[in-house]
Amino acid sequence: VLVQKLEFLAQRLEVLVQRLEVLVKRLEVLDQRLEVVAQRLEVLDQRLEVLVQRLVVLEQKLMVLEQKFVVLVQKQVVLVQVLVVLVLKQVVPAQELVVQK
Repeated sequence: VLVQKLEFLAQRLEVLVQRLEVLVKRLEVLDQRLEVVAQRLEVLDQRLEVLVQRLVVLEQKLMVLEQKFVVLVQKQVVLVQVLVVLVLKQVVPAQELVVQK
């Protein structure tokens, strides 16, 4: 009877060992998958860093363009002021001529 119980326990242990081997193989596969995911995440992280750098450059370019735009608008304002002065210089003498007549 004791021998039969020991044989039964041995069989159960063999089954448990097989199950553990299957679980270990599954864990190895999961580990490999996780490594692939980690590598992909590293690549994505690098791509994000490049994109962030490009955005910073674009932001700087935008700031430069904004400054240029402001300068152009200021020049336009000055040109309009000059035109107003020129027109007034011509209008005032014309009015004086009308008054003299």
